[in-house]
Parts: sequence; structure tokens; C-alpha cells
Amino acid sequence: MPLFQKLLIISFGFFYAVILGQYLISKLIFRSWDGLLLEASVDKIEDKQLSKWSRWTNSPLGWVEKALFFSAIIVDVPEFIVFWLAMKVAARWGAWEHRGVFNTFLIGTGLSLGWGVLGGKFVSWSLNKEYLKAISWTSSLLLFTLFLWFYIHRAVVTLEKNH
Repeated sequence: MPLFQKLLIISFGFFYAVILGQYLISKLIFRSWDGLLLEASVDKIEDKQLSKWSRWTNSPLGWVEKALFFSAIIVDVPEFIVFWLAMKVAARWGAWEHRGVFNTFLIGTGLSLGWGVLGGKFVSWSLNKEYLKAISWTSSLLLFTLFLWFYIHRAVVTLEKNH
């Protein structure tokens, strides 16, 4: 395979994992936060967890996280992902007094893991000419993320109507 084609595949995998993944995940997570603000038990959520600054810093962290997951797959060191997730959970331990905050954290982390890993796997599958596998897995995650966004959006719209 020519070098240009390899670079194109790697670039597309990175774009898929980091740029497109973060764009869609941030839309979904921000919409989920909108729902948390409307909940009756919102007074139990610490103000700092809902501040615009706190919400804004999630996007750069998401970019870094997906780039790390992507890179771990590309260089064949998936153990790093376990290390990163353990650090992330340890840093937040005890900060999840509100179930909705915890669930939103898990959704975002799970999707980041999926997008980062599948971006890396897209590269390895494509370089091995397993195009059907590369396209079917990555498009399935794209469709699932869109479905999840729609589901959360509908739930928030219902909450908004009731307030």
C-alpha cells in the first residue's frame, strides 16, 4: 500500500475518533446536562458540576481522551486504556452524589472509549484491507450515537414541557 494511502487512512481514523466523535459526544452530553438542570432533585448537584466552565472543559478532555485511546490502539498498547480509565475514576471517586451526574459521566466515558478504540481499529482493519469490518463497525457506532442523542433529546424535551 502506498505511503500516501496509509497516511490518508490514519488521518481519517484520527478524524473519525477525535473530531467527529467529540463533536457528537459533546452535543449528546450537553443535552444530557440540560436534562439534569431540569430535574426536581437538581439542588443535590453541586453548582461547580453544572457551571459553564466545568461543562466547557469536558470537550478538551474528550479530545485528549479519544486521541489517547486512538493512539493506544495504533501502537498496540491497549493496557494504557485501562490505566487511563482507572485514573479517571479515581479522580472522580466520591463526586457522584447525584445519579444523573454519574450516568452522564459513564455515557460520555463509554462513548469516548468506543470512538477512540474504533478509530484506531478502523486504521488497522483498513490497512489489512478489511474494509467491510472497518466501515460496518464505525458506521454502527455513528448510528448508535445519533440514536442515543435523539433518545436523550426527546427525554429532555419531555422534561421541558413538564416544567
